[in-house]
Amino acid sequence: MQCVTRGLLLLSLLLVTTYSVAGVALGQQLIPFDGLRLVYFSETTQVIQERTGIHASWWTTLLFHNVSSTSSIMDIDVNGTVTQNNQQQPQKFNASVNFPTDRDTLIFLRNGGQNNLTIYAGPSGVAIPVPPGMTVDLTRTWNLHDKPLIRTPVGAFSSYRYHTAIKSIGLPIGGALDLDFYAAYEMNTQVLIAGEVWATINGSSAMIAQTQIREANLPSTQNPSQCLIATATYGSELAPQVQLLRDFRDQKLDKTFAGHNFLIAFNALYYSFSPWVADQIKANAQLQSLMHVLITPLIAILKISSMIFDRLSFQPEVAAFFAGLTASSMIGILYLWIPSATLCRGYRSHVKRAARVTLAALGAGMFGLIVAEALVNPPLATISSAVVILSNIIFFASLPSILPVPHSIINHFAHKLVRRRARNEFKFGRRHH
Repeated sequence: MQCVTRGLLLLSLLLVTTYSVAGVALGQQLIPFDGLRLVYFSETTQVIQERTGIHASWWTTLLFHNVSSTSSIMDIDVNGTVTQNNQQQPQKFNASVNFPTDRDTLIFLRNGGQNNLTIYAGPSGVAIPVPPGMTVDLTRTWNLHDKPLIRTPVGAFSSYRYHTAIKSIGLPIGGALDLDFYAAYEMNTQVLIAGEVWATINGSSAMIAQTQIREANLPSTQNPSQCLIATATYGSELAPQVQLLRDFRDQKLDKTFAGHNFLIAFNALYYSFSPWVADQIKANAQLQSLMHVLITPLIAILKISSMIFDRLSFQPEVAAFFAGLTASSMIGILYLWIPSATLCRGYRSHVKRAARVTLAALGAGMFGLIVAEALVNPPLATISSAVVILSNIIFFASLPSILPVPHSIINHFAHKLVRRRARNEFKFGRRHH
């Protein structure tokens, strides 16, 4: 049984020490790219420990360099332990290997989302040893199993989860073993974020090993928890206001499909200017005081939006949608009403036409978001959610120039009162006549 167990450990290790990588477009950068670093943690489950007395855990670090459109060098560093009969043995493995970057592989996909993929797991003829006299090669067809939201310490990711099975592996002790492999890939970068190995013996199934990403310097996961401007304003990441902003973003929005994909667009914009703004705030006490005043309404807005999210949390996607609408409409009102009323005075007809266009964009964004949710389409969700938020802000900001101004309202009611009085006097004169 020890031989079987060690074979299963090697199989599960394959999920993170795969023999190839692939290029995936992300903006102007390719995955993998020079300097890409991925760190995974893997371990066997309680089932293995109970049945064999063996527990194994290991960290795998993958570093990529000399990347081109067809090949890459990947440095593999594995450090772990195997514990048996309360005795712990260190396990180490280091290698530097050449890999193709022009095909679907276990660490990276190129064509994620298709129902069937031939996923490459090493050079031709290379296989992972299992019980003596047997080999298993995971270069094979993998089937799209589902599209779950996977939560990891790096973040929450909408993913494509693929599955392949190896049936009827004979055991030295008799009987047969079935193995099921699951690999989940983040939809945007198509990088492996989680994996599981399940074993079935005599009709009984159990997960025997699992893998999860723990660190990554991917463009979409850089600075995953920094609120630079708020931290500079309040002086500490531990300030309650900063904690509230981070909690709303990371623990609520980012754990939904729509929210996660909106944050991709938001973070790309926010981190393009926030480091410079944060440096200016830190260097200027007066600017820091001004930012306190400016951010205070935003904190109140996000508190209200967070409460709405909590009330609708039984439907997280709906909760994210209404929380986003609430936040964007209040931002438009509290931050942009005065500038809008000042700058657009005298252009009311033009603003009305622009507002109609904005409403059309808002409707198109909502429709696109519904389609994106139904098809689980991250790029469409990113674009549609950004259109919804921006058009909603613009529409509510334009309201002062669309709605009647106070003196117009007074004149309107004054004219109504005069007409009503004239009408009453006319009726009174007719009766007396």
